[in-house]
Amino acid sequence: MRPIILGTRKSPLALKQADIVKMALHKQGYNDIEIKTYQTSGDRLTNAPLSEYGGKGLFTKEIEEALLHKEIDIAVHSMKDVETHPPEKLIISCIPVRENPCDVLLSNKNYTLENLPTGATVGTSSLRRQALLLYLRPDLKIVPLRGNVGTRIQKIQEGLADATVLAYAGLSRLNQLENVIPLDIEVFTPALAQGALGVQCRQDDTFMLGILSHIHDKKAGFCTEVERTFLRATNGSCRAPIGGFAHYINETEISFIGFVSDPQGKQFCREIITSSTSHILEDVQILGNTLRKWLEIHL
Repeated sequence: MRPIILGTRKSPLALKQADIVKMALHKQGYNDIEIKTYQTSGDRLTNAPLSEYGGKGLFTKEIEEALLHKEIDIAVHSMKDVETHPPEKLIISCIPVRENPCDVLLSNKNYTLENLPTGATVGTSSLRRQALLLYLRPDLKIVPLRGNVGTRIQKIQEGLADATVLAYAGLSRLNQLENVIPLDIEVFTPALAQGALGVQCRQDDTFMLGILSHIHDKKAGFCTEVERTFLRATNGSCRAPIGGFAHYINETEISFIGFVSDPQGKQFCREIITSSTSHILEDVQILGNTLRKWLEIHL
């Protein structure tokens, strides 16, 4: 049994997520695992919108290159950061059990979205979160806020904004859920694949493909596939506000909610569909195509 080298970003959250995968592999009897860290382009661009420099793939590029060059055997990513079309020779072969995908509102005064003061400042650099905030509360002032989870929390504590919006999953994994207000998924639709981890390996690495199959959660994997089908159909990226979430209603039916918008939340379209597991991918593809055309007309 060969050693396994796992690649990840250097942030505390990324290291925690890598450790989640490492522990899952330990439970399967694979104990010789080394974690190797990388600083990505996205980590270096701390003061600029990602959309201006190539999008979310900036958080995976260097790690994927290391995987292609066989410096590492697997990579652990937040699935919402994985590009719509990853490199051809690589595959996301494993989605472990998914964390709660909702967003949360974080403030020093335990504000809810409804009782934030008129004209309050909310820090975010996510176009999706900006669009949803302004759609629900047009009076709010959105200010840029980048950095890892700890940095953004500290900026709120320092008063640089009245509140911010963060992913529940990251805060949960870091045990930092104090003073957060969960936001209803049907009202504040999350990023596609939010809360899901993706374990990536080379397509021809049959050894790792076999190992990773033991920690793959089939339902989480399929719901993530549904959401990323919508992402591809809408031609989505971090350059346009888009969100969506799929979940099982029962063993044979899946519900999907998706939205697209302009960055100011003025042109906003959200749809909910329910379909059988055998038809949901096709139906979400159709919905995504429809909403892409809607965007082309309204933007």
